[in-house]
Amino acid sequence: MEDRKNYSRKAMLSLKISEFEMPPMQDLLIIGRRAPIGPEAVRRMAEALSPDQFSVVRTDHPKIEAVLIRTSLLQMLDESVLMDVIVQEAEGSSTKRWCFARS
Repeated sequence: MEDRKNYSRKAMLSLKISEFEMPPMQDLLIIGRRAPIGPEAVRRMAEALSPDQFSVVRTDHPKIEAVLIRTSLLQMLDESVLMDVIVQEAEGSSTKRWCFARS
């Protein structure tokens, strides 16, 4: 019985802590063809953070794979008009790997 009072335990605890890496987004997020995070992952991230507020619009553009857009913007403007404006604005400052947020 005396041995139980002096019993001790050791444990090793290993933790990996990393910065939460999420691109800032307010109204839209442009996803490049070779971006490290794809449209489906971006859609799931937006759904987790702001349910039912964003939609993913895929494109045939050579550098832009998709755009995550606040749904209220799609209700204000025609989707094709909005996408034309976004693509024109993004083409000047793009690479194939970017994710680009615009508010």
